[in-house]
Amino acid sequence: MKKHIIIYLSTILVILILLFSLITLNNFIANIDSNSRLTNNEAPLLPPIKKEFAPLEKKPDLFAQYYDEADQILNTLTLEEKIAQMFIIPFSSYKESDSYKTVGGFILFSSDLKNLSKDRVIAKISNRQDKAKINYIMTLDEEGGTVTRLSYNPKLINTKILSPRAYYNEGGIDKVLEIEEMKDRLLLDLGFNLNLAPVADISTNPKDFMYDRSIGLNPTETGNYIVKVTNIAQELNFSTCLKHFPGYGPNGDTHRIETIDNRELSYLKENDLIPFQMGIEAGTPFILISHNIIATVDRSYPASLSKSVIDILKNDYNYTGLIVSDDLTMDALDSYNTNNELSTLAINAGNDLLITKQYKDYYDSALKAAQEGRISEKRINESVRKILAWKLAYNVIK
Repeated sequence: MKKHIIIYLSTILVILILLFSLITLNNFIANIDSNSRLTNNEAPLLPPIKKEFAPLEKKPDLFAQYYDEADQILNTLTLEEKIAQMFIIPFSSYKESDSYKTVGGFILFSSDLKNLSKDRVIAKISNRQDKAKINYIMTLDEEGGTVTRLSYNPKLINTKILSPRAYYNEGGIDKVLEIEEMKDRLLLDLGFNLNLAPVADISTNPKDFMYDRSIGLNPTETGNYIVKVTNIAQELNFSTCLKHFPGYGPNGDTHRIETIDNRELSYLKENDLIPFQMGIEAGTPFILISHNIIATVDRSYPASLSKSVIDILKNDYNYTGLIVSDDLTMDALDSYNTNNELSTLAINAGNDLLITKQYKDYYDSALKAAQEGRISEKRINESVRKILAWKLAYNVIK
């Protein structure tokens, strides 16, 4: 009897073990199938990183053939004149003083062009150039769409310039490039030598601040657009500027608020930074830095004030062109502006050119910092040398 009971219990135990094994195996197979479905049909919250980023192959400096001549000019400049070269300021803020005559350049807004004929704009810019010790950068933001300076004046152009996204939806990339060439030619005719566009940011979400200003394509397609726009400008000996490094993404409006981007750098390199990388390979001479805080790189400072972020551009991407800060008077930087030190922070971070509406305050602060050794003259010379070389390369200095 006892023997039968033992056999019976052993049989039940074996059956239970087999059932448990089958359930475990079934769950394992289901889990594999679920993961397979996620990989093939559903985008995870953050796309997987495809590969480890490798730095670009180092290429010759963009302005290498112009440095000897640039050095000759640089050696004639005082410290005050060198620092002035590093600023782009509103056209309307000009005053008859040395620090304004040697400023790097001017940015024009719609109010500077309002109701003026082409001839009057040409004369206005030409007369200002005549006052320069070293010819000025003359620039504006002519993206089209929500950011346009020309379209408000029908005497300059008889139709509103739409956004690249709108033109792409209307006629594809050919229509976009047709408008880009038209804009470049018009700006050149008026006396401009730089357009603070195109937008190289990736945005496919209508809720993003940068959505209307971006072309709305994936990273590689956006990169192809950037390359073609860069090539068109180069053929005309005109300059464009990619913005807003390292990619604006889903962040808010830095004109009004401080924004923090928590995306991983590895993710940015596989997505938002691809158009910038392709633009660098095409030889873009200017890149503008955003005021977003890239928390995974530097939580203490916005990108425009962060040496760590700007070093990515210089070292990982081997960029040798000009680096421009977004406007230093935007609200996102208010908490960093102790005693007008923003210009010192921006220069030490690696910006070559600073855009600001508060030129006198930031110029005086940078000059004082240089005189006290808080900005090295070596650092200043590095930027001014590049600025002068670009001016020679693009016939701004004739």
